[in-house]
Amino acid sequence: MSKVKSWVWNYAKRVGDKAYCDLCEENSNNEFSCVGGTTGSVLRHLKNIHNISNQQESNKTQSEESNENINEQSNAHNLELCDTQISTFTSTSSSTVPSRKRRRRNDLTSERNDTPPCSPERTEIIHQAVAKMVALNQLPISFCSSAGFHYFMSIVEPNYKAIKEEALKKRLYALKTDIKEKVKEKLRSAQSVSCTSDCWSSLSQQSYITIGAHIIDTQWCPISFTLTTHELHERHTAENLTQQLENTFNEWEIDKKVVAVVTDNAKNIVNAVTSLSYIPEVCSSTCAAHSLQLCINNSLKTYTITEIIQKCSKLVGHFKHSNVAMNELHKKQEQLGYPKSSLLQYCKTRWNSIYTMLDRLFINRSVILSVLTDRSITTSDICRKLEITENQWCLIETLICLLKPFYVLTTVLCKENHSPVSMVRPLLHKVIENHLKSQDDDNIIIKDFRKTVVNELTKRLNLQFEITNIISKQPQQHTSIGNSDLKFLYCHDGLPENEISDQFQGYLAETQLRFDFDPFEWWKTQEHKYPVIAKLALKYLTIPATSVSSERCFSTAGNIVTSKRSCLLSENVNMLIFLYQNRKLLE
Repeated sequence: MSKVKSWVWNYAKRVGDKAYCDLCEENSNNEFSCVGGTTGSVLRHLKNIHNISNQQESNKTQSEESNENINEQSNAHNLELCDTQISTFTSTSSSTVPSRKRRRRNDLTSERNDTPPCSPERTEIIHQAVAKMVALNQLPISFCSSAGFHYFMSIVEPNYKAIKEEALKKRLYALKTDIKEKVKEKLRSAQSVSCTSDCWSSLSQQSYITIGAHIIDTQWCPISFTLTTHELHERHTAENLTQQLENTFNEWEIDKKVVAVVTDNAKNIVNAVTSLSYIPEVCSSTCAAHSLQLCINNSLKTYTITEIIQKCSKLVGHFKHSNVAMNELHKKQEQLGYPKSSLLQYCKTRWNSIYTMLDRLFINRSVILSVLTDRSITTSDICRKLEITENQWCLIETLICLLKPFYVLTTVLCKENHSPVSMVRPLLHKVIENHLKSQDDDNIIIKDFRKTVVNELTKRLNLQFEITNIISKQPQQHTSIGNSDLKFLYCHDGLPENEISDQFQGYLAETQLRFDFDPFEWWKTQEHKYPVIAKLALKYLTIPATSVSSERCFSTAGNIVTSKRSCLLSENVNMLIFLYQNRKLLE
């Protein structure tokens, strides 16, 4: 027996899980007139808004049945009465003539009714796809309730009942559970694990710590994961940070495998890593890129250089705050054949921003001068305040040449693919040797800068110690291996010391790799030749040169914890960042 359809649906159409009243005009927000798609909600709407009740509908039905048995004269009389009733109804309600928007909606509903129903299996496939789309595109969980999503699905799959926010959240957490197990499986198979950490704050001033893990798989491919993003409720003391690191290592079952934790140079996190005494042989490694920037910033603190940087920053600020000046700059660039580009401002927290600001200014020097000397654009008073002398331009050019190697070096070390810590010191030695040696024509400012940079690099990155041990010609220093490493090698292989020494000597005799050769590719082909040394490589090549992989989560968080989602729960922040940062395991 067919299901009886309520009379209320003579006045409304169901679209998805909502209803649209045929008697109402579409509102300005393009939303449905009836909130909720149930029969009861439509009934209340008709009674409260249009004064149509079940009794009126019943009387109308009885009248229609009676009319079938009367003669034509009575029928005509009833038609006149019906016209009167319709006229009265029209005066007490909104227009009964469907608008063009309602007709389009009715056509859509008709197409929906002609489409086969969406099966439970098909519905679940779409639910899962929506969850992955939210994770991969950093969308809000409320996306599934948006009018745009409902409209899109009404076209793609008219009979699909949109997933609710709570149901979507459950599927997102289920995805997180699946990916977490995949990450744990890879961590279990790894010989050693290195970690990175970074602390950051959201728009609502909530503090978080993000911890990542880095391993090398059996095919000598470096792999990185984001493990957790945890809200910090207490003060950022070394003790509290140590506790958070320990909890994370225990949760992911890597407490016996961690060999290093790479952090920025903040004392609290450095001390926190040093306090991880229960983890054997763990060492603290500061982010090489952060250390480089500290060295450069300290070397630029001479009065003359600081004055030039401030003057350049002020010049850039003038163009940033004047639409007229910026438009004229672009116009002059086109006239003089320069590529269209904006000036870049210096930011204390942004690496290499001094270099990029100076470089962009120097490239556009002629264009800037043309704008500043145009009295219809720049007044003479402003021009005098912003003027950079010829000697200052010469100093800017020299600074660009000195800073460029560090810009390139930072870019190399911060690549998305894993750059091991073993790259840092050899590259720095080349930078010092090829770019920081004093020149005869250096003025006192440049000489001081070169000297200060070298001293800062040597102090912060321990370069003098490294030079002593690598360049020394004493044979015993070439063959010495730390006691802990010898224990590690003997424990795994039980080999005599002379055999280990032979492998070590053979490894040192190998031709030095080209600077652009991937060390992981080399070990993939040479592991069989030096199996003992390969175990050390698997251990120490996991250590990244920088903590940028964790710091990138700050950019991800900026897309997730937006101003419209500043009150997002910390567990949801963790879940969404985790899914996006480990998205390769979703695909």
